[in-house]
Amino acid sequence: LGNSTRVENSYATVALVGRDKVGGVVGRSHGEIQYCFSATATVTGASIVGGLVGYLDDGGSFLDCFYDDDLLSLNRSVGSSDISTGAGSTNQMYMETNYGGFDFTTIWTIQEGLSYPYFQWQGDDNVPRSPVEPEFAGGTGTSEDPYLVATASQLSNVRGHLDKHFRQTANIDLGGSSWADESGWLPLTVSTTLGLTGTYDGNGKTISNLTIDRSTNFVGLFGRIEPAGVVKDLTLEGVDVVGGNFVGGLVGYNGGQILRCQVEGNIEGENRVGGLVGESSGVASSIDSCTATVAVNGNNDIGGMAGRIDFSSQMISSSSQGTVTGSALRVGGLVGEQSSSYIEECASSATVSG
Repeated sequence: LGNSTRVENSYATVALVGRDKVGGVVGRSHGEIQYCFSATATVTGASIVGGLVGYLDDGGSFLDCFYDDDLLSLNRSVGSSDISTGAGSTNQMYMETNYGGFDFTTIWTIQEGLSYPYFQWQGDDNVPRSPVEPEFAGGTGTSEDPYLVATASQLSNVRGHLDKHFRQTANIDLGGSSWADESGWLPLTVSTTLGLTGTYDGNGKTISNLTIDRSTNFVGLFGRIEPAGVVKDLTLEGVDVVGGNFVGGLVGYNGGQILRCQVEGNIEGENRVGGLVGESSGVASSIDSCTATVAVNGNNDIGGMAGRIDFSSQMISSSSQGTVTGSALRVGGLVGEQSSSYIEECASSATVSG
């Protein structure tokens, strides 16, 4: 790039291999570079390698330019100096607010949390994305800035951070995802004694085609929700869940709060099996404004909404429909067994046999 020349409003995503003076956007520059970014999986050379520019001559400059350091780990935007300005993580580079100076009114657009910027004239057929999907689509996991969940693999990543806070930003189809094994989805839980202690905000979105076929206990999208845990505003469609004891479409065992959630599908287990929850138990536990349209099958403590609720648990303004079948004891359209708990303004039209 010679004197009195300029590169602006451009980006690069191809892999780059050279000898020296290798840069994500320009190899050697005497001129101006502005409003550009590099998201290449490889920028390699024998010497003078930079995320944006290999060699910046006297008089050369760049303004509001960025590169994905999660991919490159170079820690320098210019190979010929120690300048590191513009380095960002993939999560940061998927957010419009981090592109100071970029014109998102007439030139650029972005799929927030899902892509790098791209030109409005490109449409949505060739959206630039990292070849390595970020753990989450944004956020830091706090209640004020929750992790953003937009894909099946990001949903699976929740299991490693169950003490954090999450918000789902897109509908997610779990059918045929590469993370699943022959038994389907692995429930989100730390162990049989520890589950979600943070918040999962479904944000009015849907998770479809949840499939589980396991003989283990505590089976559902979540294995357990602890007293501090909250799941809200989430819909599950096309559920097909099979487990041992404590089995539910949403969660096997609930000790926390479930608000405005819906489940549709088939749930089967041994004991304490419900359309939404296998068991809800404890003074901090509640099910509020939820619905279940399900076919539930099991042995003891089988319910359209919950297999069992006890120890001061509450169920409020919730309903179930479909079929509930138990081969042994305590089978109900709404709840299989209630003990020392509270149910108010709930209804069931489920067909029950047992």
